[in-house]
Amino acid sequence: MIIILGKGQLGSALQKHLGQDHCVMLGRPDFDFATQADCDRVLEQYPHPEIIINTIGVVSQDQWKNLIVNFVSPAYLTMQYMARAKNCHIINISSASAWWVSYPGLDLNRFSYNLAKDSLSNFGRHINRIVVDQARAVTLTTIEPGKFQSPMSDHTGMEIKRVVDAVDYAIKAKPQHLSVIK
Repeated sequence: MIIILGKGQLGSALQKHLGQDHCVMLGRPDFDFATQADCDRVLEQYPHPEIIINTIGVVSQDQWKNLIVNFVSPAYLTMQYMARAKNCHIINISSASAWWVSYPGLDLNRFSYNLAKDSLSNFGRHINRIVVDQARAVTLTTIEPGKFQSPMSDHTGMEIKRVVDAVDYAIKAKPQHLSVIK
């Protein structure tokens, strides 16, 4: 079973590409990833998925929410699945904005998003060190896509298919880190 976290355009495109019979897509209104309680419900209801794809991303006026949804929840779910999974592949969608967290004129809401995605990318690097050191049967892939066509980017940027293709490649090749800029 494949769990897709997030019901946005990317999650929908992945579900269509991977096959609806193999995927469960979780998100609002049923699951709010700004709460630990809903993250725990995911863990309870889906204790042993083969693949987890975190597509969650939000830029809001609430900086706390930006940090929790974009970093804390994915990190928490990753660590919980690592602790209980016998063999699974976790794919966290970060962002190429992790490469330049701040820049002139950046507002604090976008800064908190960039900072959270930078944290998620670094988290992936460190978790992979643990996976190697402890010889775990878990694969963690962090994908850093550049701006792609979604409501968050006013439907500008590269075609969403490029990100879907990157996830498809990650499922097959199981790299630790992957950046997709154009």
